[in-house]
Amino acid sequence: MSQIQQARKINAWGKGIEPEYGPRAPAAVAERSSAVGIRIEGLDKSFGSVPVLRKLDLEVPPGQFLAIVGKSGCGKSTLLRLLTGLD
Repeated sequence: MSQIQQARKINAWGKGIEPEYGPRAPAAVAERSSAVGIRIEGLDKSFGSVPVLRKLDLEVPPGQFLAIVGKSGCGKSTLLRLLTGLD
């Protein structure tokens, strides 16, 4: 058992926490094929005359995670709102 797994069995006060979870078995092929990916090509969004997103291309294969990072005002929330259909 690795040191990381051993350390996670107790919290900072020495009390026991959640039982240890072993590695997961790979997902069945049928489950993977039903997963949804994201593909965006040439997305443009502007607020009035101010362009926010210009010719954005994005592809996220099924089952992958994506982190969207950037400075304030760069369009992260706008992109997420467009993906969820709120804008």
